[in-house]
Amino acid sequence: MLNNDMNHELISLIQSFSEKYTKKEERALLALKLNQAYFFMKEFDFVATNLKENLKSLSKENELYNDFLDGLTTIMLFNKKHDELEILADVFLSLKKEEFVKAIDKLTLLDNSTNDMILNLSIYYKSYAYIKLADYESALSELATIRGNDIFKQLGILLLAEINHYVNNDIGKAVDIYLDFLEFYDDSIYYEDIRIRLADIIGWKTSDK
Repeated sequence: MLNNDMNHELISLIQSFSEKYTKKEERALLALKLNQAYFFMKEFDFVATNLKENLKSLSKENELYNDFLDGLTTIMLFNKKHDELEILADVFLSLKKEEFVKAIDKLTLLDNSTNDMILNLSIYYKSYAYIKLADYESALSELATIRGNDIFKQLGILLLAEINHYVNNDIGKAVDIYLDFLEFYDDSIYYEDIRIRLADIIGWKTSDK
């Protein structure tokens, strides 16, 4: 995949490994790689159908379950926006190949999307790419433009906290952001992870309210 060899030879190779490896964990990983390959080849209808079938048979306890679910929800987010989904496929491949400047350039093509959640997704991944380039000011500028309360808004807030925590070494500001997150997003899937992170920073017991 990293060599950009997205073709049916790669698909056949993954399928041959699926016949060789029989453990559930191995087969789940290979199924995920197969979906990724088809996604990068922009065969989105096939990926959506395949992911639905995978999720029916995959245990929710499997460590890859959320990866399958994220893939399906991403495709659903871009419903009837095939051109924008093609851009995202190119972006994800560029990120996987660590071509961060190219990913940022492609993400700017989503700036005119009429879907606010797609805009926030674009901002989040731009910020991520800027962080990988150590351009933290640009990342902060991007994060300041996220609006609403969707999942990418939450991820953007956490990126902001992490920049202050790990890059700027401003522990006090990071803690404030984490605390605000717990107050306003008490039903977030990241809630418990942030509580545990705060426990490490300021010595909370994770059972404290």
